[in-house]
Amino acid sequence: MVRTASLALLSAVLWCAQAAAQPAAASQPGAPVPVAAAQPGPVARQVVWPAEKLPPFRLGLVFGHGFAPKDDLTFGPPTAIGFDFGIGSGEHVRTHLGVAHAWENADGKSRKGFRIDLIQVGFPIPVLLAATSIHIEPLLRVVRGEILFSTDGDGKVYFNVQSGFGVAATAAIEHWFVAFEPVSVDFRYFAATKDVSKTGFATLWWLQFTIGREF
Repeated sequence: MVRTASLALLSAVLWCAQAAAQPAAASQPGAPVPVAAAQPGPVARQVVWPAEKLPPFRLGLVFGHGFAPKDDLTFGPPTAIGFDFGIGSGEHVRTHLGVAHAWENADGKSRKGFRIDLIQVGFPIPVLLAATSIHIEPLLRVVRGEILFSTDGDGKVYFNVQSGFGVAATAAIEHWFVAFEPVSVDFRYFAATKDVSKTGFATLWWLQFTIGREF
């Protein structure tokens, strides 16, 4: 009986020792601690604007008013209203052809006729590509010609040739666009009538607005 009681007491002591050792082992530095798996967070989206090809064609209504002192090559402040035909080539080049009704007034007299932009090249630079796109377009006018008829009844016809450059800001939305050309200058180097031709250098400053549609 005493032996049975001793065995029971020994079993109880061993059980208590094992129970006390389990928390201690869990607190040891080398013991593995279960870690919950990390949940994947939202992935940041990187916005990259794709290269935008210029519209293959656009048609614009143009109004321009110029400032020029009267001299041997200029008659008075020029004004023009007409059409601009733009043909896009790739992403950075646009060729322009312009046809407009033009006139010059000075001292109560006027000359009226046509202005033709034979060779004009633009280099649009994208500033914003979104629902509303914005471009800055440097322009190089290689050849601009004018044929003006005197309204004084003398039957004279005037031919002018000039070149120049400009910078236009264009905003487009849903294929419609508006452009403002605050910096535009022409250098007239040839003026002639049937009887007299003159060469030299005259400066004409322009402000020009264009509104139209892209196709």
